[in-house]
Amino acid sequence: MELTGQQIIDVLNQQFPPNQPFPRILQVSGLTYTWNTNGPEGDKIVSAFVDGVAIDRKAMYSVAANSFIAAGGDKFTVFNKGINRVGGPLDIDALVDYVGRLPQPVAPVVSGDRIIRLSGLIFDKRE
Repeated sequence: MELTGQQIIDVLNQQFPPNQPFPRILQVSGLTYTWNTNGPEGDKIVSAFVDGVAIDRKAMYSVAANSFIAAGGDKFTVFNKGINRVGGPLDIDALVDYVGRLPQPVAPVVSGDRIIRLSGLIFDKRE
């Protein structure tokens, strides 16, 4: 589907619902962002970048998500505003196909810190 940059910021802010003891962090690829735990409700995202370039809130971006989340599951309702939706295979089938096309054995590369909380806690570190 396609979302505007503003809609991407809005869906990222939906990770921090009120009256919930912990955030619901979406996993991202090609996107990096910083958030502030102490930011006001609905405005915790401080910055967001696609492939190293700041998100243009008016531009359109291609977004992939599984069908549950894409349909607004887990209260990520901004995804319901996506346009030009295209269905795909089941996520497990897409993963098996993708991994099967990689050079074997697979040698994963850590792409860096994608999700950063201003206090320094990083959710994307590999142990």
